[in-house]
Order: sequence, then structure tokens, then C-alpha cells
Amino acid sequence: GGGGGGGGGGEAAEMVAMEVLNEVVAAAKQLAQTVSEHKGGSPVAAAATPANLALMVGLISRCSSDLRTMAEVGNAQGADVTDSETKRMIAYSEVRYCILQVLSLLANSDVRILAMLEVGLAIVVVEDVIKCPSTNFDLIGIRVGCELLRNLCVPAHATSSRLIDADAMSALVTAATNKCRDQNGAAAAAAGCRLLLERSSPRTPAALAFAKCYDQVLAMDVTKTHPYVRVELARAAALCTPAVVHLALCDAGLEDG
Repeated sequence: GGGGGGGGGGEAAEMVAMEVLNEVVAAAKQLAQTVSEHKGGSPVAAAATPANLALMVGLISRCSSDLRTMAEVGNAQGADVTDSETKRMIAYSEVRYCILQVLSLLANSDVRILAMLEVGLAIVVVEDVIKCPSTNFDLIGIRVGCELLRNLCVPAHATSSRLIDADAMSALVTAATNKCRDQNGAAAAAAGCRLLLERSSPRTPAALAFAKCYDQVLAMDVTKTHPYVRVELARAAALCTPAVVHLALCDAGLEDG
């Protein structure tokens, strides 16, 4: 619709927007259910076209952007969150969660994962999901975001450069060590760290990215961390250390590059 006038028209415009948002929620839930039920075949192929992947990535970014804007406006005004605003936030979170779920289900082959990276999924998952302030309180959203990012790390021989450029390693470590309070999400993030190191070729860029996060790993409260998370991060550190030591020795002139 148009830019709208003042007075009561604003409320009408808001109701229309909320109705549209509710329709998007329903459509996203239906899409997630359809893709979940059809592990292959035409419904999945249709969802995985480049145009549809780009649309879904754009939806995630838009949901996070609007959630961020609502939080900034609310903080600036210092007012309590209204019931209407709460419903809107929940709707945005539901759309984001459903689309992340769909993309996680679709990310089951190297070809599809590369197609997702072509439309900017890596930076969106990092910046608009894992690092986004709204996922501080969206336990399901950040969990499925971590699972999706882990899936993108599986073919790291082909995806590592883009993932590292998107700062995926830092996001994974942050999620695994403190932000993701859901243990399944934290475990997925820790596994992503290990996969990104294990399957990268060459390994040095991923090793350097992980080494920059050592302080976060060492500061982790192990008494509150699931054993699987600790094991995966330890495996990541073991994979990282030889490459970092080799690089230091090369810089010192003690080994050839």
C-alpha cells in the first residue's frame, strides 16, 4: 500500500500489514511441512531453485532487520512492549525459524549448498541469525541457524573460503561457548567448527580464524557445557594447532612454507 496518512489510518495500515504477516507465517509453515514430508521429488526441487533460495534468504534478512528495528525503537522510546508488538515479533520469529528449517532440510548436497552460498546465505546466517540480537531470546531460531551453518561446513573443501569471509568461525564459536543456550544448537555449532577445520583445504585460513577465538573457548564455563560441545571444540583445537604452529615457525624462518 501507499505511504499512508496520520490518525486512525495508521492503525488500519498496521492491521493490514499484520494480516499479510500472518499469511506469510502460514505459508512458511506449510512450506516447511511439505519439504519435511518430501525428502526428494518435485516439491523439494521446486523449493531449491536459485530464485526461491534467494527469496528465502531475503526473508530471513528482512525478518531480522524488522525485529532489530522494533527493538531499537522500543529502547529509544523506553516504553513497554505492547501485545500488538509482541504478536508481530513472534510472527517474524516464526517466519525466520520456518525458512531456516526449510534451508536446513534442503542443504543435503554439495550442489544445493553451493547454490545457497551463491545467493548470500553464509553472511545472512552469520549476521542476521547467530549474531543478531533478536536470537538472544529466540532459542529455536538460533538452534536451527547453528544446524544450518553446520550443514554448510560439511563440504568445507568447497565452501570454506566463503564461510571464513563471512566470519562463520567466530559466529560458531560464540554460539557454542555462550550464546546458544540450547545444547543441541551449541553442539551443532561446535561440530561446525570442527568440520570447517577438518574438511578445509588448505586448512591454514580456518585454523587462523579459530585461533583468534581461543580466548572465548578457554573462557567457556565447562561446568555448564555439554560434554559433546567440549569434545568437538577440543577436536577443533587439535586440528587447528599444527597449522598455527607451522605458520609461526615459517614466520620465524625455522620451517619452509
